[in-house]
Amino acid sequence: MTKSMVYPVALGLAGVLYLVLALFLQIDSPLFAFALITLSGYELVRNHRRKYKP
Repeated sequence: MTKSMVYPVALGLAGVLYLVLALFLQIDSPLFAFALITLSGYELVRNHRRKYKP
C-alpha cells in the first residue's frame, strides 16, 4: 500500500466503524460524527486540489 492510500483507507475504516457503532450497537457519538464529517470534507478538498493543480 502506498503512502497516498493510507489516509483514504483509514478514513473509510473510521466510517465503517461509525456505522457499526451507530446502527448495530446504538452508540451515537456526536463528536465522532463531527470529526468524521470534517475529515471527509478535508480529504475531498485535498484530493480535488491535488488532481486539478494548475
